[in-house]
Amino acid sequence: MHKIIDALLEITSWKDLNTSGKAKSLVTVLCDSEIIVSLCSLSHMLSYTLQLSKCFQKKSIDLHEAANIMKDTLNILSKCRENVSSQFIDIYKLAESMAKIQKMDLKIPRVCSRQTNQANFPANNVEEYYKFAIFIPLLDNVINDLKVRFSQKTLECFNLSYILPTKFINENTTLYSLNKSDIIIKELADDFQALLLHDKDMVFPLLRSEFRLWKQKWNREQLENISINSMCVTEILKKCDKEIFPLINRLLTILITLPISNASAERTFSTLQRLKTWLRSTMSETRLTGLALLNIHRDIDLDVNKLSTILGHTTQKNYGTDQVIGFPLVYALLESKEEAAYSKVYEVILSEAHKFGINIVRPQFVMTDFEQSIINATKKIIGVEIHACLFHLCQSLYRRIHAEGLQIQYNNPENRSIKIAAQMTSALAFVPPEKVVETFDELLEKVPVDYIKDIKIVPVIIIRYFQPEFGIKVKLLGFKPVPGETAEILTNHIMTVLKEHNLDKKVIGFCGDNCNTNFGGVKRGGNNNVFARMN
Repeated sequence: MHKIIDALLEITSWKDLNTSGKAKSLVTVLCDSEIIVSLCSLSHMLSYTLQLSKCFQKKSIDLHEAANIMKDTLNILSKCRENVSSQFIDIYKLAESMAKIQKMDLKIPRVCSRQTNQANFPANNVEEYYKFAIFIPLLDNVINDLKVRFSQKTLECFNLSYILPTKFINENTTLYSLNKSDIIIKELADDFQALLLHDKDMVFPLLRSEFRLWKQKWNREQLENISINSMCVTEILKKCDKEIFPLINRLLTILITLPISNASAERTFSTLQRLKTWLRSTMSETRLTGLALLNIHRDIDLDVNKLSTILGHTTQKNYGTDQVIGFPLVYALLESKEEAAYSKVYEVILSEAHKFGINIVRPQFVMTDFEQSIINATKKIIGVEIHACLFHLCQSLYRRIHAEGLQIQYNNPENRSIKIAAQMTSALAFVPPEKVVETFDELLEKVPVDYIKDIKIVPVIIIRYFQPEFGIKVKLLGFKPVPGETAEILTNHIMTVLKEHNLDKKVIGFCGDNCNTNFGGVKRGGNNNVFARMN
């Protein structure tokens, strides 16, 4: 932190009064005793939760494993709370060393007999004061927040973890344990009856019988010295015969595929930011979805022969009896946009073609963008007619629309007049040269200046499922523009997509960020949110 303070102190000497004044205020705040102790305490706390955060962002973790890591984190924080005095010693020493670098001493804030804005903690020294005033409240707040967000029912995986061998393998067979087992199995049958695809009255008896046979199977395997405690849920599912244990197999699949966090959903937004740029604003929904799927599911191997066949059908043109198929063959990374650089590219292509015995037929024309340097190089080396690229003309026009702040009106689905005007402007490329100015003047009279709310683009849906040969998989179904971000719009949109893919009866969890639209705040109150509406 001392490097940050040194940089701010350097900024305080700037002539810009606004910037130097803000830097001076930040230096004053960072050199405060409470801030230094708070930063050291928070750093100590986050060192425990960092691994938990990394764990929740993994793609292949299941809910049972995540719940165990959360329990371990809570146990460590609880032990830290029990031994708070010894834990705070190292934290206070770190705070003292940071303060010493800035040539200051940690001090207790001024107190008075009738304090109203902060608590007067009884303390014999500075270390004891900050232990009671900062470290203990911060530690308690972190522990309580984790317990609220990860309730006991969540950590127990909605009782799904009870069907794991590690839960019941050493369970007694007394009447009490059998009754307890039946109660848990009854709750599982009631909670997941719709996903088990059985008559409501028959789910519990069938599941209870399966579970008793399932329990006997693992007791037998324990006697055969098969290691059970080290097995993960995926390995247990592989040992679950779908024909013998159909309901147990379905419950284990649900346990594996329950979403751990919204990290997978957030990754799709990162992909969308890279793909949906203002240069691709007119991209169709099908193309956007295809590019997003290629980017997200890059682990899937593509069949090159099949891909070339698809490209051949989509780019095929007929010129008499000949069929021309266009493929990109050469990519060049240039150090500049000068004519010499483009000339060098042409010379290298011709040289390499001659080396490999490729007979390059002189083309009828060469298509380029509007850079004069590449046009000159083409005329000099190739010596054929130049055709300017209509795509680059439209791209240049849209850049201008974006610079003028007209992109909202341009994308208005209800009033397409400005988009039509822009398309007509691009069509000037097909107008005879002598009539371009006259036609352009006519178009100027047709440009509107309407305003409309922006359109929101959201992922269609992200599903998490399990395949025995591949394990846990996450799949994005696509992106879809919606006219807003209210709970009603998003809920209707999600349910529509689920029904289109026959998934509306198979949903076992909903995952999103922590905005009120999705969950109604931290306390999950109210019914006007996506989570409540989907229930």
